[in-house]
Amino acid sequence: MKSNKRNNRSMFYGSSYDRGLEHLLKMWPKIIKAVPDAELFCCYGWDLFAKFYADNPERMAWKDSMDKLMTQKGITHLGRISHGALRDLIERAGIFAYPTHFGETSCCVGDTPILMPRDHQEHPYGIPIKELVGKSNFHVYSFDHEDHKITLGRVKWVKKTRKNAKLLRITLDDGSVLRFTPDHKFMLRDGSYKRADKMEVGESLMPCYEKPSFAIRQIGGKWEDEHRMIAEAVYGGIKGKIVDHINGNRYDNTPGNLRLMTPSEHSSKIANEERLITDHYRKKMSIAQKKLAETPERKKFFSKLGTLRANKFWDIYRSWPIEKQKAWAKARAEKRNHSIINIREDNVREDVYDMEVEKYHNFAAGGVFVHNCITAMKCQAWGAIPVVINYAGIRETVKFGVKVEGDIYDQETKDDYVKQLVALLKDDKRQEKIRKEMIPWALENFTWESVAKQWTEEFKKPPSLEKQLETLLDHNQALKAYELSKGTEFEKKIYPLVEHVFDPEVYKKYYNNELLEIPVSDEIAYDCTKLAPRFEWLVKEITNKMPKEVLDIGCADGYLCLTLASKGVKCKGINLYKPSIEVAEKRAEKKHLPASFAWMDFHKENGQYEAIVMFEVLEHLPEPQKAIEKAYSLLKEGGSLYLSTPRTDHKGVEEHIKNKYANPDRIKPWDDPRPSGHLRLWTEEEFRELLKDYNVKQFIVNQDREMLVEIVK
Repeated sequence: MKSNKRNNRSMFYGSSYDRGLEHLLKMWPKIIKAVPDAELFCCYGWDLFAKFYADNPERMAWKDSMDKLMTQKGITHLGRISHGALRDLIERAGIFAYPTHFGETSCCVGDTPILMPRDHQEHPYGIPIKELVGKSNFHVYSFDHEDHKITLGRVKWVKKTRKNAKLLRITLDDGSVLRFTPDHKFMLRDGSYKRADKMEVGESLMPCYEKPSFAIRQIGGKWEDEHRMIAEAVYGGIKGKIVDHINGNRYDNTPGNLRLMTPSEHSSKIANEERLITDHYRKKMSIAQKKLAETPERKKFFSKLGTLRANKFWDIYRSWPIEKQKAWAKARAEKRNHSIINIREDNVREDVYDMEVEKYHNFAAGGVFVHNCITAMKCQAWGAIPVVINYAGIRETVKFGVKVEGDIYDQETKDDYVKQLVALLKDDKRQEKIRKEMIPWALENFTWESVAKQWTEEFKKPPSLEKQLETLLDHNQALKAYELSKGTEFEKKIYPLVEHVFDPEVYKKYYNNELLEIPVSDEIAYDCTKLAPRFEWLVKEITNKMPKEVLDIGCADGYLCLTLASKGVKCKGINLYKPSIEVAEKRAEKKHLPASFAWMDFHKENGQYEAIVMFEVLEHLPEPQKAIEKAYSLLKEGGSLYLSTPRTDHKGVEEHIKNKYANPDRIKPWDDPRPSGHLRLWTEEEFRELLKDYNVKQFIVNQDREMLVEIVK
């Protein structure tokens, strides 16, 4: 059985692929030659890259070349993975390999204002980052790349990252000045990131607008009231409610000063309690009014004039064809402010600071969004020893491991990096000696355990029972939903979804008669590697070993057996749905392939096989543990049992939820009378626990977030 024991020959790369992975992949032939059992796991994913560069053939061609490099022997590309999976990977890796040319820590001077929920009287322009040092678990404004909107991100830590640092002075068209380190990354208007020393005059940065009534301007131009935005994030649904400032000061939007009230409750408060309106508040309102006009008469005149002009223009705009409207809107967006008018080296050096924002990894500083990344810190805390280029922020964030001097673009530096990496890979004693000091130091400096829980779990009120049940069913957790519903009004509604679990006859009836399996096309039937990434891995594993006969349990319409048979591997498929078996038999007969199929319950199978497959089956079964035991009993000594099941955050679950909530006519899960196909999904930890008594040779999570396992008897 494979345990969570660390593999000192295993390496991990977990940053954006444009920060140094290409160097590592091109070094790989030399590394694997020197250390044949070395392995490299790459995770981060292409999601954001593909979104930003979809219309850039040159960048997409680079992506294709990187994908090809990641097919080398010993390299596994995991794509985007969860925080828990990332930690598990790091804790089992020996080394964090990071030959980067990128400054790992984003740094700004101490008086840089951070935009966040706050008392706007005390901090009208934001809170200086140096005043936040040592604090955690508070919220700042972040940019959500998935939903393309401004949201609230939770801060893990704030600290001074460099002393007496070299700075660039960046002036924007609104007169504001930003002072950051040259290696610092800024978010551009399109959502991509660019180093400060690579930016050019005329480029526009992603802004975070605030206005005196304390609203946040979203990307489409709509203003969202800050106090309501915060309340919705903290309390959930606020429709029909008044978000009240407890102390009566509407400038104070700190979460602890906000509460939900009904309109009548709020009216009563206004009538019976004295609202706090300080002299400072009156003074600020007066100043704001004077800025709009020198006299009340001029204010009224220019306001009316502006309205008339705007209405006239929008009347003309609405008369244009749609394409012209879109073109104008695009051009207008490109001309928005927050563009750079000057960049120069600052004459003054200062200490600089950084913060880590979970999930979004960016924050609004000085009115624009900036990036942060601290993978090297996580690796030290979780035991993967950094082997890095001693460059920029890495100098400060990496205290242990190997820091190679030089420019990674120089061949001499590359050769030195490979030499030192290989030496550490081979030296178990040296690795353990480094970890003995590194892990306690990192855990003391970075309190990971206190920030691992999701913000929603800590700050949102528990949802209603109905919402909890709907969420469980949306996430393919039918059995958990049923257990939660017992003894409530929802038990009768949810029981039909799981009735087949408790009645074998109902189960057989559903899978024999009521299930609808749509056969794949002929092209995929004979080459199922085109169907999903999990089959690419499986077919390669099996054909490399060429077993005498394979058993495919839950074979659907036989595409795996047909694919293997096409490659000379004899295969038998079992399924409970007879129409699928009939399709498979006809296809095998058509091409005279060594594939056979049986319409039967696999528990009645008694043959012995060198390889057995149960792909995407366990989540459908009432008793998955017994199914694994049965499959294992059919395995010959030395044979392999291949399992696949979706992880709880599987991409299919994401797509289902996204499509469901985009449909205005959606129904509750229990209003669909059909039995639930998926009865449960597992986290990695849960699935490993299920397999703890077996000799697990491989446990992989692929880009679709499916868990692929090989058990050897």
